[in-house]
Amino acid sequence: MGKRALSGTVLAAALGLLAAGCARGPAPAAGGTSPTPVNKVAVELGDFYVKPSPERAGAGEVTFTVTNKGKVEHEFIVVKTDLAPDKLPVNAAESKVDEKAAGIEIIGEIETDELGPGKTASKAFNLSPGKYVLICNVSGHYAAGMHAAFTVGG
Repeated sequence: MGKRALSGTVLAAALGLLAAGCARGPAPAAGGTSPTPVNKVAVELGDFYVKPSPERAGAGEVTFTVTNKGKVEHEFIVVKTDLAPDKLPVNAAESKVDEKAAGIEIIGEIETDELGPGKTASKAFNLSPGKYVLICNVSGHYAAGMHAAFTVGG
């Protein structure tokens, strides 16, 4: 085999190895661990529902992008709890979930002034593995069906 043929073969082999390495995705971070997965969840709020997509994410930082498709103001609250989505404790006088009740932990929220009709807002929360409920806690909205289950894996 001539020098040119050998150079072409070596070049082709090198390019093949390079392409195979790129196809595997990003290299592990220092220390041999894989990069942290990006957790992005789109949530649609309407009159009167909450629809997350997907309905689960990996543990760590989860960014929720919430769009109000309804005709009234809504808010978005992430609640950590083992209770069923429709069984959160309600303060009857206010017609809202009792955010200080035992058995629930409020992780964070996007306020009503950010989620008027037609508005979209995003916010990231650090979520540990477990069960969550996503709600709108504007008076009467939770009882009208504005809640959805959400799961965070390990």
